[in-house]
Amino acid sequence: MLLALIVTLLLPTMSRAVVAQLGTQTIWPLTFTGIPVLLGLLGAAFALFRRRYVWAALSALWGFVLVFGGYYLYVLAYGP
Repeated sequence: MLLALIVTLLLPTMSRAVVAQLGTQTIWPLTFTGIPVLLGLLGAAFALFRRRYVWAALSALWGFVLVFGGYYLYVLAYGP
């Protein structure tokens, strides 16, 4: 869960660098919305494997919360 938070906080910086190099913005929505959700679902899968159902639900929910939190932080930092 901590790794997902760190990756989400680094995404705006990484995506801006990729956009500057490639000259396209097609990678932005996929990385920004996909990576936190995938990390949350991966954590949920590991928790389900160990039969930790509460942690599985929290991990999956955390991945989706990070998407909306990431959008909010991006708008605060770089503007609409």
